[in-house]
Amino acid sequence: QQTHIAMGFHAPGVLSEDARTLEVLAAILGTGRSSRLNEVLRDQKGLITSGSAELSSFSEMGYFEVHLETPSPFEAATGALAEIENVKRFGVSAEAVARAKAAIAQDHFNMMETVDGLGDSLAYYQALKDWNWSSTYLNDIERVTPERIASAARKYLTTSNLAVFEYLP
Repeated sequence: QQTHIAMGFHAPGVLSEDARTLEVLAAILGTGRSSRLNEVLRDQKGLITSGSAELSSFSEMGYFEVHLETPSPFEAATGALAEIENVKRFGVSAEAVARAKAAIAQDHFNMMETVDGLGDSLAYYQALKDWNWSSTYLNDIERVTPERIASAARKYLTTSNLAVFEYLP
């Protein structure tokens, strides 16, 4: 019923130091009611009906995607880019980082509750590098700092690194 906007930025592969940092940034932007997309673009400005962000990455390459559902495509895309610019210029709070880390940990533990989830995780890490690497995931997430997030945003979330798709109803 509404237009969907997908904004993708080229990102590093999952084996990169910056991959976990971008995962935390994605959670800050698009996970939960207190995420930037939902709080600012949906609740305060009424520009979107839903928004999300995620890092999809393979061993050598990836992409950081922001997805918006909106009746106002240009305004919503402009608003999302403005929020990304705010992260680049002013950083993120330690509280936002802590909430994002908690959401990531909760998702991770929920996945590990089932044999299928555990098997999928071990197979994924074995295909990338080594199944033992799966045990470092949450430790790597915990090491992400607000400074690293702002630095990664400045490095990867640039207009020269951006592709935008608009899906019309």
